[in-house]
Amino acid sequence: MITLDHATHTYHNSAKPTVKYTSVTTVLGQYKEKFDEDYHATRVAERKGVTKEEVIAEWREINRMANEYGTALHEILERFLLAPNRLYSPRDEFEKIVISAFREVCFEEGLSLIDSPFLKPEHIMSIEFNDEQGIAGTSDIIEDLPDDMFFNVWDFKTNKRFEYENKYGEFLHFPLNHLAHCQYNDYTIQLSVYGVMYERQTGKKFNRGGLFYWDKFIQKFKLIPIGYMKKEAEMLIDHYKMKRIVLW
Repeated sequence: MITLDHATHTYHNSAKPTVKYTSVTTVLGQYKEKFDEDYHATRVAERKGVTKEEVIAEWREINRMANEYGTALHEILERFLLAPNRLYSPRDEFEKIVISAFREVCFEEGLSLIDSPFLKPEHIMSIEFNDEQGIAGTSDIIEDLPDDMFFNVWDFKTNKRFEYENKYGEFLHFPLNHLAHCQYNDYTIQLSVYGVMYERQTGKKFNRGGLFYWDKFIQKFKLIPIGYMKKEAEMLIDHYKMKRIVLW
C-alpha cells in the first residue's frame, strides 16, 4: 500500500520499501523553464527602490499564504466528499461558502459528485520503473463511472490567475517542447499523467477531466474542461524513466 507523508510530500510503499518515488508534480517541474528568482527580484527591487532580499522575502510570504489557502480549500472539499452528505456540517462561514459554491457548479454542470459512491478523493497512484525507482501522484478526485469501464479525473486549483498561453513565448522542455508553458497545459499534462496511471492500475479508460478553478475574489468555482493528452503523458513518463534509470 502506498501512503503519502504530507509533511515531506514523499511517498512510501510498504509492499515495495526499496522503491523511491518522485511525485508527479516534481517530475513535471523538471520539464518547465525555471524561474530566475535572483534576476527578476533584482529588477523589481530597482524599480521599487528596495533590496533584492526584501522582494524575495515578500514573494515567499505571498507563496506561503497562497499554499495555506489552497491546502485549506482542498481539505474542506475532501472532508465534504468523504462524509455522507446528510451528515456534513460546515465548520465556519468560509467552509459554508466553499461547499455552497461547489454544490452550485456541480448542479450547473450536471455532475453527480455529491454523495456519490463512485468517488475516490485524494487517490494515490504509482508506476514503478524497477525495484528502486518510480513515480507517484495523488489526484483530487477519481470518479469511477457506474459502467465500471470508464472514469473521470477532477482537480481543484486556486491560482491567482489562469492562462491558456505564454506571453513570453516559452515552451515546456523536450519531449513536451511543442506545448506552451502555461497553466492550462501544465495542469492538462498533470491530469493526463493521472489518467495514464489509473488506466494502467485498473484497466479502465479515461472519459473526461476538468479543473474546478476557485476564484477567491468572487468566491465561485468555474469548471475548466481539459483534454486527454495521453500521448504526451506517456512520452513524459517514458522520458523520465529513461533519465532516472540512466542516472541511477
